[in-house]
Amino acid sequence: MVTGCDNILDDEYKTTLETDLPPQAHRFRSVLDIMVADRVLVAILIDYCRKNDFPMARALQASTASLQALIQSGAQEASEEGGICETLQPETVLQKIHHYKTGLLFQSTWAIPALLEPSLTAEAKSARNTLYQIGIGCQILDDIADLFIDSR
Repeated sequence: MVTGCDNILDDEYKTTLETDLPPQAHRFRSVLDIMVADRVLVAILIDYCRKNDFPMARALQASTASLQALIQSGAQEASEEGGICETLQPETVLQKIHHYKTGLLFQSTWAIPALLEPSLTAEAKSARNTLYQIGIGCQILDDIADLFIDSR
């Protein structure tokens, strides 16, 4: 889902699903990736609710929680669509960009478990925080890799 969105925003296609669609159909392939991923998520949530005797409304709540968790990251990514016009200090980049762009994005995987199983163990909470740090680290590495391209 996230890769499909990123592909559209970056006007590229990083393969996630193998299809027989032509390579030049990269926008539609990205849209298809998003639609398929969303349907798979909903099917998983419905199956989970059935197996755990939860009302189906809980699946909708979980799907909504997932979307809300992704929106902050997506909104930050969208804010860059017009280009970047200023140079920010590293601490500002970490707090105002990387926090939303990838820190929260990597944590978003916990939105559904936190809703369906609210009493997360200490290990689970630690894993959620670790994912946040990994997301920040990945974004820093991505920025380093793109440094010369971005400078031009």
